[in-house]
Amino acid sequence: MQAVVEGRLDPESDAFQVHIDRCLGCRACEPVCPSGVEYGTLLELARETASTARAPDGLTRGLLTVMASRMLREILFLGGRTLRVTGLASVMVDVLGRIRFAGRLRFALAMLSATRPSVRLGQGVMADGMESQDTEIKDAHAPRVGVGSVGILRGCVQEGLYGRVNDATARTLDVNGYEVRTVTRQDCCGALHAHGGALTAAR
Repeated sequence: MQAVVEGRLDPESDAFQVHIDRCLGCRACEPVCPSGVEYGTLLELARETASTARAPDGLTRGLLTVMASRMLREILFLGGRTLRVTGLASVMVDVLGRIRFAGRLRFALAMLSATRPSVRLGQGVMADGMESQDTEIKDAHAPRVGVGSVGILRGCVQEGLYGRVNDATARTLDVNGYEVRTVTRQDCCGALHAHGGALTAAR
């Protein structure tokens, strides 16, 4: 990034584009950085520079357009959930493996396939066929009262494709004595656009 700012590296070059694109943006480097560099902010600016120098591919542009519309993204999420629950996502991963230039789409479908819910076991039955101690579990996790209140940012992608994780989070907080409040009028937070270098659209 510094080399681009100083004019020593072309922002359109593969050296810059590939490096910036492959960073997950997890920001795990920030807590251990001895200089306290806020890499997340720098990464968003770098991705904006990268997308300006070289236009994103059609798949990325299409996805960002869809995510900017509540109706379109609901349709997208419905399609994603359908592909996952029917097992078609897994089939398409195998098919796309034989096609060049389908890497990103195949990766997205692989994520859907990997998060397909497993077959649920009967209530009170463990994986090895032994009966679970439901009473002991309930007693061990008896709700604690008056810990505090919390609101959950359910997110658009998270709620659209992984809503059960949000539900599990709410149940966990409730069991531990937190009052889970519903945050109304939640919409797209713009994270995907920011990660894609479209900072203006993200705002």
